[in-house]
Amino acid sequence: MRVRHLQSHLHDEKLIYQGKLEALQGQRLGIDAVHWLRSIQALKDPFADALGGVPPGIFGVVDKELEGFRRLQITPVFIFQGMTPGPKHSMFVNRMDQQMMDAWALLASGHNSEAQKFFAVSTSRINGDFVYFIFQHMRYRGCEVLQAPYFAGTQLVHFAEGGVVQAVFGPPGLLLFGLSKAIINIDFQNVVFDWIDLERILDKWNMTREQFVDACMLAGTEYCLTFPYLQVDQVMRFNFDVAVNVAKQAPLLQWMHTFPTEDMKADHVEGYCVCKLLIQSSPVYHVKANAVRPFSSSGPVPSDYPAVLGALLPSSLYFLIVSGMLSAKLPQALAKGEWLDKSQPLVDTQEYRQLLSDLTEYRQRALGLIARHLPSYFRSKRILCKAFWEHLQNRRSCDAGRARRYLQPDKMQDVGVDVW
Repeated sequence: MRVRHLQSHLHDEKLIYQGKLEALQGQRLGIDAVHWLRSIQALKDPFADALGGVPPGIFGVVDKELEGFRRLQITPVFIFQGMTPGPKHSMFVNRMDQQMMDAWALLASGHNSEAQKFFAVSTSRINGDFVYFIFQHMRYRGCEVLQAPYFAGTQLVHFAEGGVVQAVFGPPGLLLFGLSKAIINIDFQNVVFDWIDLERILDKWNMTREQFVDACMLAGTEYCLTFPYLQVDQVMRFNFDVAVNVAKQAPLLQWMHTFPTEDMKADHVEGYCVCKLLIQSSPVYHVKANAVRPFSSSGPVPSDYPAVLGALLPSSLYFLIVSGMLSAKLPQALAKGEWLDKSQPLVDTQEYRQLLSDLTEYRQRALGLIARHLPSYFRSKRILCKAFWEHLQNRRSCDAGRARRYLQPDKMQDVGVDVW
């Protein structure tokens, strides 16, 4: 889970430590695969998206990193993201969209050097196709790879608690799930790694773990907006330290009564509730039980659990997801009742938007092939389609005056093909 300015604040506070990679020799290292890919500098070709492709030599770059693990006798266990609810807002997306527009404008005016800088910070080469290729490539190379049923972060924390892995590599947001230490960067060239320690953070900031979680949520994640009274003007930079001080003054629940308008309260409170639920109860594959169930077994599961994560799927379907035999896209649509086209093209056109609508029959056929093996509830489920220009809009206005698009798996039950 991404937390606004958490890593930069930890750096400013000198709470990021460095260790020798020799310390990890002989250990099993759980790795958030997407975070790891984003950390590889050689994959960060700033013009890759502008050229309409992925960085050249991607498999060679990945193989070189894998060789680094083998050379130091570190066993990497790569965990890929599974079914995750879409973001409830566009806080992280809008900023990248504006940077992308600025990059194209600079390139068109001949300012290639400046354009390259904007492309470098606004683009992400880690799209769905890229991740799929890397997953299959690493499996071919004999690596231990697993697609988490839901969030990669909570799956890694569960593996660490169960002794499946001895260390975890991922984003600082892993600390939200109770992980005591996390490796956030690996540098094979200098044979060092950067790591953070939750206890040291809490000690320096003089706060409890619950207050730390509240501070991160107040700062903002992809599931909850930044607390409005922490927003500053365009000249001043957002300061994470303010979120820390606010969280120490009173619990998050108490701050929820301070919004100036009901609309603002509605926009924020739901996000905070969803974020808290995901932190406390995200489902993971439990090793000992050989089943998918909430990360924390203490206390009852919240009543709005299905509204956030969707319906519980059969164990056989989870097995196909975890093994990587089935993309999480189709099961998530069946569980949640939503099909989200989150990927935005480099050039948005009416023809591209029409293409998404033209894919309805193909998608219904794919969903029907899976739903025919599930309980009737899934076969008769209507699945709402939302494209990238729809699902991040304000929910009170996104459907105003617009006909909704639905997929119906039951229409494609009798396709005459059985792939299982």
